[in-house]
Amino acid sequence: MGIIKKIFGLETRASLDGGTITPETDAALLRALVGTGEITAETALEIPAFSAAVDFISCTVAMLPVKLYRENTELHKTEEITDDRRLFLLNDEANHGMSALDAKRAQVRDMLINGAGYLYIDHGEALYYVKHGDISVQSNSEPIFRDFDILVGAKRYYTFDFVILTRGSSDGVTGRGAVREHKTLLSAMYNALKYENVISRTGGNKKGFLQAEHKLSQEAFDKMKMAWEELYANNGNNMMLLNDGVKYVPSASTSVEMQLNENKRTNSELIAAIFGLSPEVISGTANTAQYMSAVRTAVLPVVEAYQAALNKALLTEEEKGRYYFTLDTTELLKGDTLSRYQAYALGLQNNFLQIDEVRYLEDIEPIGFNYVKLGLQDVLLDPKTNTVYTPNTNQTAQMGRVPSASNQMLTKNAENTGEEK
Repeated sequence: MGIIKKIFGLETRASLDGGTITPETDAALLRALVGTGEITAETALEIPAFSAAVDFISCTVAMLPVKLYRENTELHKTEEITDDRRLFLLNDEANHGMSALDAKRAQVRDMLINGAGYLYIDHGEALYYVKHGDISVQSNSEPIFRDFDILVGAKRYYTFDFVILTRGSSDGVTGRGAVREHKTLLSAMYNALKYENVISRTGGNKKGFLQAEHKLSQEAFDKMKMAWEELYANNGNNMMLLNDGVKYVPSASTSVEMQLNENKRTNSELIAAIFGLSPEVISGTANTAQYMSAVRTAVLPVVEAYQAALNKALLTEEEKGRYYFTLDTTELLKGDTLSRYQAYALGLQNNFLQIDEVRYLEDIEPIGFNYVKLGLQDVLLDPKTNTVYTPNTNQTAQMGRVPSASNQMLTKNAENTGEEK
């Protein structure tokens, strides 16, 4: 019996009162089957909820078009730049072997999982995604004026050679990813998946152990071990015969086993909360309100970080302050027709959008309507000249001055006309 217990990890130990203590069978079996390995980026991505959350954020950010604007501070207006080489690299083709979509998505994935994502800038002619595992960062010991070198293989680069996107960073070059921050939760979920995999491989048979009254010979032990392995192999209707003096003792179901599915649901919700998402978004059942909430809490912070990274790395010193990159988030609103049209109506009503501008945003051919609607009930003031214009009476007046005789006559005629009506 001692050999059987030792093989299956059930060796007893003496208690204080001279009896024996048998370890909890399921706990010992679970430790033997799943182990206690450290969670890594590769193993974390095997967890469905984690992988779905990372894919949702990275794909949503990557599909947003990048635009470049030039700001004219004197005229208080911005001008969109459309013929810049950098826009082609960020929206179409990052390099000869990788599309811009794939490069941005891989960079955001690295940022979420490992804390930092890197794009190498090849003289402004190409952008190359570099895996996080191929990056090594070295810094000096200066606590304030810190300087960094980035090593890729055996070659040394500077930080300005890369577009660096970070998460939870304290230095702007490295960060803390979700795997590092939540390794205990991810490790528990990964071990639960391995435990389920073991159960499925054994055909779902109840776990237990064998107990022998007498010491078995090596030949009998080998035959019993082989029969045990065939019994738990998920390859047919196998059976096992126990000799006299050997009996099977089933292990009792523990609370962990009985609540496994409940724990999976709870842990999936926790993973969603890590990224600022809801479980419905991860499962693909989110309604419009839940989707827009996920965009605000999970996507827009990454968008802001990405814009800052692009402006820092891809703008020259002369361009900084006058040019800026943005990710066009209006594409995110196109999934909600009602909210989009309500926003357009508000813009048209308050005259900061025109009809052809709205049609352009909706990819509809313009109709050439270049007029701005003005309500006759409004009085218009030019704050620079203090000139007041009243569309209803077609009068112009200067604030603080008495109206001229002609204006007074027009006003009186308008009043008389109103009385006659």
